[in-house]
Amino acid sequence: MKKCVFILFLLSVLTISVQAVETLVVGTVVDYNTGLPIANANVYYKGTTIGCATDNEGLFFLRTDNSKTVWLIVSAVGYKQQKFKIEPGTQGGMQVELQEINTMLEDVFAIPDDSHVLTLLARTRASRAANDIANYPQVSSEYEERAEVYFSQLTERHLKRRLWKNLQKGMLITPDSDILLPVYSAKKHYLRKGTAVSKLEDDSVVAAGPSTDDYSLLLTNFDTNINFYHSSVNIMGKEFLSPLAGVGNNHYRFFLADSVSVPEKRYIVHFRSKNAYSLCFNGEMEIDSLTCAIRRIEAFIPREASVNYLTSYNIEQVFDSTNRLSTENLSAIMNPAIKSDSSHIFPSILLTRSKHITNTNSKTGIIRPFSTQQITAAIDSTNNTPVFRIAKFIAHIINTGNIPTGTMVDIGNVTDILGYSKYEGFHIGLPFVSNQKLLKNVEFAALVSYGFRDHAYKGKGQVRYLLPTDKRHIISASYSDGYSYSDVSSMYLQLRENNSFCTDQDFTYMLFSAVRSNSAATYPAVRRREFRIWSENEWTNNLETEFNLRIGRMGYGSPLDGYYNMPSYKYKTLSAMFRVGFEERKIDLFMRRIHVHNNYPVLYLMLEGGSFLTASMERERLYGRVSLMVKQNVSLGICGTLSYAAMAGGVIGKVPYPMLEYLVGNQTYTYDPYRFTLANQMQYAADFYIMGYAHWNMQGLMFNAIPYIQRLHLRELFEFKIGWGMLSNKHNSILQIPDYIHSLSKPYIEAGVGIGNILRVADVYAVFRLTNNKDNSVPWWGIRTRFSLDF
Repeated sequence: MKKCVFILFLLSVLTISVQAVETLVVGTVVDYNTGLPIANANVYYKGTTIGCATDNEGLFFLRTDNSKTVWLIVSAVGYKQQKFKIEPGTQGGMQVELQEINTMLEDVFAIPDDSHVLTLLARTRASRAANDIANYPQVSSEYEERAEVYFSQLTERHLKRRLWKNLQKGMLITPDSDILLPVYSAKKHYLRKGTAVSKLEDDSVVAAGPSTDDYSLLLTNFDTNINFYHSSVNIMGKEFLSPLAGVGNNHYRFFLADSVSVPEKRYIVHFRSKNAYSLCFNGEMEIDSLTCAIRRIEAFIPREASVNYLTSYNIEQVFDSTNRLSTENLSAIMNPAIKSDSSHIFPSILLTRSKHITNTNSKTGIIRPFSTQQITAAIDSTNNTPVFRIAKFIAHIINTGNIPTGTMVDIGNVTDILGYSKYEGFHIGLPFVSNQKLLKNVEFAALVSYGFRDHAYKGKGQVRYLLPTDKRHIISASYSDGYSYSDVSSMYLQLRENNSFCTDQDFTYMLFSAVRSNSAATYPAVRRREFRIWSENEWTNNLETEFNLRIGRMGYGSPLDGYYNMPSYKYKTLSAMFRVGFEERKIDLFMRRIHVHNNYPVLYLMLEGGSFLTASMERERLYGRVSLMVKQNVSLGICGTLSYAAMAGGVIGKVPYPMLEYLVGNQTYTYDPYRFTLANQMQYAADFYIMGYAHWNMQGLMFNAIPYIQRLHLRELFEFKIGWGMLSNKHNSILQIPDYIHSLSKPYIEAGVGIGNILRVADVYAVFRLTNNKDNSVPWWGIRTRFSLDF
């Protein structure tokens, strides 16, 4: 920072003192991909003896009184040469970005032959299991980890890049809070055995600006479990190919740079992605010559890589002689702007994590320029800046679905304020929810809404209490009178458990629900009046439960008949939901929990029993229900990620048709990964069923290989959905099943292909129905779109 200011000052002074015909150029030479300065680059005027070499900071300074136009040549070993036309009398500064060329390391490194480095890598890959300390659960290490968040609105490109790089390398000695605001700092001490992690003491957190919970969520995807011995490394939800993967030679260029003795002999290997747009790294690693274990690795993501909102990601890991990770430093720069050229509107965000083993003499690799007192002192300046007030406002809405007011009571879920549906017309609501400013462990919520087409008032009241226990336990009670989607089951809601805005439908579907794709659409929304008591319990790190008692009245028929005129039946139910996850991270936002899914499956079991009474029945009838589900995100390495879910279950006894299991349809032109796109709502029902969903995101594997197209960062999307079940006629004796509801005795199958990440905000799918093609009430194929923000 100081050096940049000095250059500008020197330039201004010299500009005043030189003659009009004198030519003066001051500048820096940096690497195009990393932004790091290039030392000893050659800078000279073509055809003259006037020239110089850049210093360690990549700086150069040339002056001449030549009266003719000349060419300024900038070159460095391993980089593509650049030249610039300099007119006589030019006086200014410049930054030169040199791009690497494939022959870079042929000039720099002594490589006897390719087989030597490839042989070394083959030995290293063969030794991965033996050297990966995660495979030894009996080996434990205590770590101290520190995470920090900084904001900056610095717009000058070169100054910002130098500032970030200096901070990442621990070189920022005198921070300037006018351009870099520290807003969050957290420290924790934990024990790791193999892949298992346990906390040894409570986190020490200091935050400014948005709440601590907001920053915790922001840092959630900033994963610290980075293991290059695995075939792929998860970065911000994307699977990057490790240079040690079995197919690494197909995607990387490797160069044997040198060997050192510290004290054992190590080989220094540089690696570069063959295609900068693919999900691979650039960097270098030191490999022990005897054990073929990694002793040090530095890696960064190329700027061109197909990752949204992430302009930089750097990793440094150091291992001791026992293969334990002794030091790890991560840093990332995020730009939340949707358009890449609009960074002057939104602040850039720098995320840093560092950890070091505490039962050795290892020390943290990043020098922290800000103290806790400085972070605390930044609160006022952060909150009083308009852009940060807006950022806090938006972050709270995204994370909770509520609109903050700055008081003890916030405006409730934004989807309850204003909406439209064919049966309700426009509806307007007044939702309110208390926050922790009112009571630390208690939440009150209320909603009153009115529909202008059905002329009906709806409402809800709710109270929740978070028990002051080590594990998370919440007791809640509510009464509601409003529309309910009768085709949505409790198990289906678990597919959408992390949805901020609504739980039974995708945000895009909700936004365009007023646009119907066919005239044969049915309306599963019915009036439900219900009193509910439930508890949410965390028993272990892997097991959670939810117990529900419901007493109410459920409507049936068409909502177009009138909200208050809708027939209904009474019901009483008691249910238990068991959720088993493995090594998941959890983010608690007051009364809301977000599960950060990993590559392990998540299992669900739901048991339900109860009774119902229709108007034509003299006494209540008992019924039962059981449901099973598994869902998982599977890493396919360089081929992307596969997400799937499978459900099975059934109803025991005779029940009214709204209590059957439904293949959840979609009646809009939007795409929802958990709705059957080309089926109507309540078109297919079953009392025993099997359903499956699969979504494959190839993360641009094919698009990244196409010139020019690769710059768009598009992604290949594939989907497959299937539903099958049996429907007994015995349920007609309770309520007559409408004619538009059909059996699933023949499997219903859909498949689709799509293009994702269009303008970084949209996906477009072409979906085809592979079975039930004789049904003319819905099309056999269609084009669907959805909004999707993805790294």
